[in-house]
Parts: sequence; structure tokens; C-alpha cells
Amino acid sequence: MLRKIKIFKAKLKQIFTLKRIIAFLMSAFVVLFFVGGCSFKYMDWQYYVYEKLCDTAGGYYIYDNKLYDEILIVNQNRNNAYNNIEFQIKNDKNSEWLKNKEKYIDIAIKTNEYLKYEKAVGNSDKDWFKNRALEIAQLTFIYDEIDKKFPAKLSNDYFYTLQSGYAYHEKEKIITTKYSRIVKYIDYEYSYKDNSGNKNLITQGIEIGYHKYGLWLSGDEGAGFSLREHEILTCFNKQKFILKDNKWKIETR
Repeated sequence: MLRKIKIFKAKLKQIFTLKRIIAFLMSAFVVLFFVGGCSFKYMDWQYYVYEKLCDTAGGYYIYDNKLYDEILIVNQNRNNAYNNIEFQIKNDKNSEWLKNKEKYIDIAIKTNEYLKYEKAVGNSDKDWFKNRALEIAQLTFIYDEIDKKFPAKLSNDYFYTLQSGYAYHEKEKIITTKYSRIVKYIDYEYSYKDNSGNKNLITQGIEIGYHKYGLWLSGDEGAGFSLREHEILTCFNKQKFILKDNKWKIETR
């Protein structure tokens, strides 16, 4: 009889110990859920992989360092030219703009899809329409002048192009990884096409993305409120990876 009582007490102790463990785990789960902003990221091992990749894999990937340096110089010259021409236009000191202003406004109205539509519905006499046409005309003029003085041309005689943001089709921007909730995004890309039509990459900006799951309230009074269960976190590190001998090496200079 005494032996049975001891066995019963031991089992009872095990049950209460198990209950305490379960209660602790449930408490930890709740705390992590709310600390994570009502998400499960702190309970997801892939979130910690994402944080590590932010430090080690996100950044600038340079396929041709020489051409990359050339782009930096050309872009700086183009930016300086943009600021100078914009300043001249605002202060009526650019004679070419004053001479061709009406021509550029006419081109903007005839070629810009937004202005074409607004003119078709009878808004061309409105002040906001005229101001918008003037803004587009000025931008067109500025970039025409920049392309004359500082063309986006490389030392290999090819013109480089920039693709960024929504210029990409969404699927083309995404690079899958071996992790189900982690992806890489091509934030921007400089490249040129050779005489054979082949695309040659110069540099890419790579962001790391993590698919986060949880519960969030979204919307407003007008559209109504709803619960979201999915968000994407992204990070970008400014470190540079340079391709040398078919291997990526982190720039140390």
C-alpha cells in the first residue's frame, strides 16, 4: 500500500511539473508574440537567418568595378548639370530654354498620356494643367541638355541603362533562396547591351526580404478595417561585393 502511495505521489509530481513547463512555454509564446509586434517572427528560426543575411548578403554587387567607377563619375556630372540647369530655368537665365519653351510645352501636351487625356476631357485651360505641362516640359528639356553634355556612355562606347523599383516585372525582381520565407530583391540594376544584343550587368543593389506572419489591424474609417496576417520585412546593407575571378569578395578599402 505504501509503495502505491509513493508511485501515485511521483506521478502527481510529474503531472504538476509538466503543467508548469507547459504554462511557462505558453507564457513565453505570448510574450514573444506581443514583443514581436503581434507576429511570430521571434519564434521563427528563419527570422534570425534573415537578420544574419542582412549583415552578410545585402548590398551592392559589382560585376565590373572599372565600369562601376565610371558610372559614379558620369552620374555625378549629370546630377550637377541637372541642378545647374534647373537653377538657370527658375531664374530665367537659360537662353536655350527661353527660346524653346513653347516648343517643349507643345511636345509635352501632345506626347504625355496624362496631359493628352486631360486635354481630351476639356481641362487644358485650367491653371493646374498649364503648370503640369510646364513641369513636364522643363524636365524633358533638362534631360535633353544633360544627354547632350554628359551622355550615359561608358569607355567601351556602350550606353548604360538603369532599371529600378517598379521598372521591373515583379517576378524578375525576386531571387529565391533555400529558405521558404526569405528572398532577395533586385532593388536596382545598371547594365548595357553590346552589339550582339547581350545584356551585360555592371552592378545590382540587393535587398533581403523576410515574409513575416502575425495579426495586424489595417485600413481606415473610409475603406473599413481588416486584419492582415502577412507582411514583408526588407533590409539593405551598404557594403560592396566585387566579382573577382568568378568569386564575390567584400570590398575592404
